[in-house]
Amino acid sequence: MGRCPGIGKTTCEACHAIDVALWHRQNRLYPGSSFTWVWSFGDKIVASIGVQVQAAAVVLNYRSRTRAGDWQPVEQRISLTHTACHFGGERPWFLCPDCRDRAGKLYLAGNSGFACRRCHDLTYTTRQETPIYRGLSRANRLRTKLGGLPGMAHPIASKPKGMHHATYARMVEMIQRLEATAEKRALAFF
Repeated sequence: MGRCPGIGKTTCEACHAIDVALWHRQNRLYPGSSFTWVWSFGDKIVASIGVQVQAAAVVLNYRSRTRAGDWQPVEQRISLTHTACHFGGERPWFLCPDCRDRAGKLYLAGNSGFACRRCHDLTYTTRQETPIYRGLSRANRLRTKLGGLPGMAHPIASKPKGMHHATYARMVEMIQRLEATAEKRALAFF
């Protein structure tokens, strides 16, 4: 699970991730606070971590399975840094525990703890897709953004309330172009 067929590289989407910008928007990053972060699939909780916020760091508490199959507690301290925004305020960043680079997201891959995608050598699912599927994936994202269902078998949804007509027309034209290109490539392939 988490590896692309024939490639052998784990994807970011297959790993548990923590997002400092999301925690900042939810006002969770004030010193002294603590919370539990949960990953779920449907109604089932898949994993969770305890987070304690310090002045310039977060401390993550979770359990990790050893190679022998036993669970052991892990406490990982991740430093925080901030950069100034152009119109005031600050943007928080994690400092990757391995390379010390700034990162907006850290991923849990294997038993080596949370680190940035470069340190874990992760890739994105879209980078592993062939051009046919990459275009179809983009068309499907646009279809769902319009409030419709993904897939060429479904009609393109009508213009959502509040969306400009020119924006809607641009999105419909892009969906049609992406799907036509994918169809041509598929026919050429077969």
